[in-house]
Amino acid sequence: MSLTRASLRALGAAVAFGAALAGLIVPTSGSAAITPRVPTVLTYPGSGPPTSMVEVHGTGFASGERVDVYFDATTAAPLGSFVAPAAGEGITAVKVPAWAKPKQHVFIALGARSKLRGTGAFLVRTDWPQAGFDARHTSFNPYENVITKTNLTKLVGKFDLGYPRYRPVVGGGILFASESGKIVAYDARSLKELWRRDTHGFGNILAATPAVADGQLFEIQDWGGGSQIVAMNPATGVEEAWSYTVPATDARPLTVSNHVLYAALNGGVYAFQTVGGKLLWRRNIGPLGSGSGLTGAPTIANGMVYLTVTGGRVYALDAATGAVKWSVRPRVVTTSWVEDVVVSGSTVYTTLGGPQPIAANILYALDSKTGAVRWQRRSIGGPAAFANGALYVAGYDSYVRRIAPATGAGLWSKPFDDPGIGGVWEPPTVANGMVFTTSGFVVQALDAVTGKQLGTAGGGSYPTIADGMLYTTGEVYGF
Repeated sequence: MSLTRASLRALGAAVAFGAALAGLIVPTSGSAAITPRVPTVLTYPGSGPPTSMVEVHGTGFASGERVDVYFDATTAAPLGSFVAPAAGEGITAVKVPAWAKPKQHVFIALGARSKLRGTGAFLVRTDWPQAGFDARHTSFNPYENVITKTNLTKLVGKFDLGYPRYRPVVGGGILFASESGKIVAYDARSLKELWRRDTHGFGNILAATPAVADGQLFEIQDWGGGSQIVAMNPATGVEEAWSYTVPATDARPLTVSNHVLYAALNGGVYAFQTVGGKLLWRRNIGPLGSGSGLTGAPTIANGMVYLTVTGGRVYALDAATGAVKWSVRPRVVTTSWVEDVVVSGSTVYTTLGGPQPIAANILYALDSKTGAVRWQRRSIGGPAAFANGALYVAGYDSYVRRIAPATGAGLWSKPFDDPGIGGVWEPPTVANGMVFTTSGFVVQALDAVTGKQLGTAGGGSYPTIADGMLYTTGEVYGF
């Protein structure tokens, strides 16, 4: 049989098409049927908050084709793309959309030429893993997109934690709170109790606000004659990864930054590797003063550890070595009351003084590198938060203030809804354009820009907001 040039071209095209088709299908075992090849798509990490960066890895696409990556549906523009290699996996980094609500989602990888499609699961979830949300103690959750100014008043009480002493924290979908000095873990959404820390009759009690990081829960136990820093499995509360005994009580909340755990007790300031518990350094800077297990946590920023101590002194320690970089005493105070230091950019904000008398309080802004005073505001004192270019101060005088961070000028000042309650003792919490403050176990929500009151509710203190839930040391609110 002779073949013309045209028939040879047709045969070649048919062979090429067959080869291409063979690359897109695989035979099933034991039959002549064929099924389309389904690409494999994986995401790293597999969970995170809105706007977090995620690596999408894909294999099994046609070699050399562009693969577009979408979130949940292919109707919108792709978030990114990669070129499928002949062997191995294609990778691209994309950002989770800001509108993504806390639940299970999928990243979709779609071959532009082959139309092969693969999906990789991703769980949108936001943690509030330590006192003050982050190591800078801004008390600002920038990811909240469920609770809004419009639906705020639809929040209802879901559960009563029983007024635990320490700040609630959330990590890995688990809420950690304290009850009668013991730590209790709940499912952060259903609020079902998962476990409570068994002290085996030794009388150990939770001595400070815990922290969650690197797959571990860190707490300080106090047995009356000393303390023990413990790293445990957050899912069970049983397995201890490591522990370290310290000869002092009166602990501050724990802080985690860059895989290092920082603890401040009256025995000094400690830094541990989160994994393995290796002691990196210890610095004794004298009596730290009472943090009541609630306030005065070490703040980590700019490679420094910042904290206030008795008598009005502010310290900056090298975060890597513990060496004292600077210490200043802008004023002498007789109270041992200390608040968390808040850091934004190159400025350290802290109140020196105490609840009484109000006139004795001074809010300071210090240079983070030298400790030099940039500005000060008299008769203003209390815990603070920093969000969206503004400083929010919950005053001992029952006023909540929005302050310009560069100058200290007041932007607005609002009295707490019930002036008979007393001062506002806990740091404000800022989320989705709202400021939440508490006083006398009453929660108040204000518009972060205008100060307009948006709503109040009873039930607890130290508001913590994550994934559409408002946790306090008493009541838990949700939709």
